[in-house]
Amino acid sequence: MMNIFFNKVVGHERNIERLRLLCHDDKVPHSLLFSGIDGIGKKIVAEAMAASILCHNPKDGNACGECPSCKALLSDIHPDFFRVVPEETASDFIIKIETLLTNFSLVFVLSKNYKER
Repeated sequence: MMNIFFNKVVGHERNIERLRLLCHDDKVPHSLLFSGIDGIGKKIVAEAMAASILCHNPKDGNACGECPSCKALLSDIHPDFFRVVPEETASDFIIKIETLLTNFSLVFVLSKNYKER
C-alpha cells in the first residue's frame, strides 16, 4: 500500500519539513529528484509528497487521507499518479523515454487543479 502521510516516515525531519512547506505554500517546483542509497526512505517520502500535492483538502502540507484523491492513491488507482522507475540493465539503470511519453500523455482527471473545458 502506498504511503500518503509524512508522519509515517522515520527520520529526515528537516527535509520533510521543507517538502511540507513547499506543498502548504503551493511552491512545489516542476520536478524533484529523490536520490540516495537504497533503503533510506526516498520512495515513501516521494509518495507522501505526491499525496500532499494531489490531495483535495491538504492540512499543513499533509494529505487528508479522506478525499477522493487520497482514497484513489491508497487503492493504487489514482489516474494522475504513476511511478517511473529505472529498468536495470547489465551495467546501469535506465528510464526509457517511451515510458515517460506514454505516461505523460494520459488525461488528468482527479487533480485538485483540474478544470473541465
